[in-house]
Amino acid sequence: MPRRATFRVEEGDFDLGSTHRVVMSAGGLRFAGEIDLRCPYAPGYRVGCDITYAKVDPRLQGQGLGTLLYQAAAKASCKLGRGPLRSDTQRSKMAEGFWAKQHRKGRAIKEGDRYALTCPAPRSLARYRSRK
Repeated sequence: MPRRATFRVEEGDFDLGSTHRVVMSAGGLRFAGEIDLRCPYAPGYRVGCDITYAKVDPRLQGQGLGTLLYQAAAKASCKLGRGPLRSDTQRSKMAEGFWAKQHRKGRAIKEGDRYALTCPAPRSLARYRSRK
């Protein structure tokens, strides 16, 4: 696994109505992955951000970087003041596995055909707890 991953949040008008993008750099790659978020604005409500697209570079898949990317997106969703990060209604097998695991571990709740993480965002979404 790459020793370090960095994240940046971009604001703009992306595909599928997304308003924010979390971009990850890792493993010597400037662009190692991204998650696009649709963060609707509803005055007085914390509606959260919906994931519209997620991708990790195929050369870096299976190393836990997707989980770190979701973790950064969850923190961005809460920090933007929009509420918890929510899954899309149509998920890949990998995304479904991620959300099901978060639900089993009590980090996410199921809302109909969607999942939602909590705010504040869980400190870690990794499989194992980090040692202190």
